[in-house]
Amino acid sequence: CVRVCVCVVSFITQRGRAVIFAELFTKQRALKALQQAENILFGGMGMRTLDPGDWAYRPNYHNSDDGTDKTVARGWNYHQGPEWLWPVGYFLRAKFQMADDKKAAKQEIKTMMTRYDRHLQTSPWKGLPELCNENGSYCADSCPTQAWSASTMLDVLYDMQS
Repeated sequence: CVRVCVCVVSFITQRGRAVIFAELFTKQRALKALQQAENILFGGMGMRTLDPGDWAYRPNYHNSDDGTDKTVARGWNYHQGPEWLWPVGYFLRAKFQMADDKKAAKQEIKTMMTRYDRHLQTSPWKGLPELCNENGSYCADSCPTQAWSASTMLDVLYDMQS
């Protein structure tokens, strides 16, 4: 349910109009979905790809694992919990666009984004990774810099500047 809510709210932000889903998503429902996404899916660096309460949740991705545990071997858990960075941009854009108090929302989002600034300052690639393991920990099998991880963050900054 939370994943569907984030996807729909993300679609709304991409289209710029909440009216498309007026009967499905009132502003109150959208805000509730965003709060659930923040509480359940927003991790140390990215959005978890699965609710930690789910029985299949495996937050640490190791594509190089050739073990016998089928739930994680050979990267099987790519969609089962690791934190992806690119959805954070859509989440933060939706959070800003749905906020009544834009000034307060802008400050909260800037605070949330300090983790990415810190990462950019220390990354030898000067970019944001594809994904992270549990609580934003380093994932050796992730691409160390992905264009869409950075681009969705730039979209957030653009929206807040406009």
